Amino acid sequence: MNKVARVVVDELEELVPSMIFFMVAFHMISLTKGLLVGGYPTRASATLATISAITVAKSILIIEHTALARRFSSRVLYNILWKTLIFGTVALFFRQLEELIPLAMKHGDVGAAVRELIAAVPTARFLVVHMWLFTLVLIYTLASEAVRVAGWDQVKATLMGPVPPVPVHRTKERTS
Repeated sequence: MNKVARVVVDELEELVPSMIFFMVAFHMISLTKGLLVGGYPTRASATLATISAITVAKSILIIEHTALARRFSSRVLYNILWKTLIFGTVALFFRQLEELIPLAMKHGDVGAAVRELIAAVPTARFLVVHMWLFTLVLIYTLASEAVRVAGWDQVKATLMGPVPPVPVHRTKERTS
């Protein structure tokens, strides 16, 4: 395989798992948002969710290679929380952009679209949708850090292998 093809294959191998994860996540969020509004998501919202998922997945992979993402890499827990904050912020930005695009097309003006978005979205709906988003980003970050720390083969063996027996702890009998 030539060098260019190898680079493309490597990029796709890195992108596909996060892209699938965010496609599922954004479609779940789109469904939740549609149900909260009182209807169901439209085909346009599904298309925007797919495009946003691909964009977020690639953005996160780019951010993953920056010094900002490695700021707390010495401690796994801090790294997970830090990356959840960064990735969640990126995903929040693209989710808001996803909401803004149809309004901007409707009004022909970004300023009017932003004003309508702020006025039309109830705080409760905004919070529910973005709690979903940050929870899903946390799950993504936990999974990606598990693979980074333990390796894919170990994670796969842990998830797909047999369940180890639970050790029985025997307590010493008390004599009174």
